[in-house]
Amino acid sequence: MKRILFLLASLSLGIVLFIFVVRFIGWNNFILAFQSFTGVNGLAILGLTFLMMLVAILRWQQIIESQGCQISIAALIKPFLVAHSVNYLMPTVPFGSEIVRGYILKEKTNFPGNIAISSAFIDRILEITAHVIMAFLGIVYFLLKIGMPPRNLAIILGGGFLLALIPISLFYFKSFKKESLVKFFIKRSERNIILNVEEEIFNFFNVRKMFFWKGLIVAFLKDIVSLLRTFFAIVFLGKSLGFFSAFSIFSFSTLTQFFPIPAALGSLEIIQIFVFGKLGLSAGTATAFTMIVRGAELFFAFLGLFVFLSFGVKLLKKLLLNNNKNV
Repeated sequence: MKRILFLLASLSLGIVLFIFVVRFIGWNNFILAFQSFTGVNGLAILGLTFLMMLVAILRWQQIIESQGCQISIAALIKPFLVAHSVNYLMPTVPFGSEIVRGYILKEKTNFPGNIAISSAFIDRILEITAHVIMAFLGIVYFLLKIGMPPRNLAIILGGGFLLALIPISLFYFKSFKKESLVKFFIKRSERNIILNVEEEIFNFFNVRKMFFWKGLIVAFLKDIVSLLRTFFAIVFLGKSLGFFSAFSIFSFSTLTQFFPIPAALGSLEIIQIFVFGKLGLSAGTATAFTMIVRGAELFFAFLGLFVFLSFGVKLLKKLLLNNNKNV
């Protein structure tokens, strides 16, 4: 119940922020965004978004193979889309996308539960690692170029960055020392399952093993494709920026992913209005950019939601058939 209330509160905050932006910017800029998201331009943004996900799926496949299991990329598309949907639309649910992804993978394959679930967590940790490093580099460049932002915004940005930096730093510290993070927070009856998952995760994060570095490289490759999407979205809006300016915009977009607000509603607009303004672009361009990027992400999020619902129906039928057999 608390998680549902937190999700509703987070969504409400996002809606309030979004309405504030709409009243400040006006609807004309939203029309501009939709015009830019049609035809060849729209297909290009969708194509780059799909390429981002394909690279991420390849990373997940490499992780699973490093754990001694073989699986095709095609078999990973549906569980990945579902995880994207949960992570994008319900970011307030702790580890929700990883658990759902691992569960669906286990149901669709003969993989052991600890392999299926740990692979999803490993994939997410690699992604956050790349996000933190890329966001840090881009934001440092931006601050060196324009100076410190207003105090309130600096607190928000710093808080968002720390939300990602502190947990990921703690994880790497503990994983390199092989010290459990979870055994003090779980019941003894659940320890075998969860500790097996944690052991698989710790085994992967070994700097002496090549598959760790391969996974990290592919994680950065996904962010590079995301950076290209940022660059082309700005070009499609009729603007031109240098590489490092586009990198700054990408970095702040990445930072908003750490805020527990569904689809970064409102928060992405407010931050990018500030960033675009400092780079000499209008608030309207910033809002149009956020709508274009969010539109591409929502397309695949709703596709994942459809897959999730269809999987739920199949699972329900399976359970009912098993119950009828036992009667």
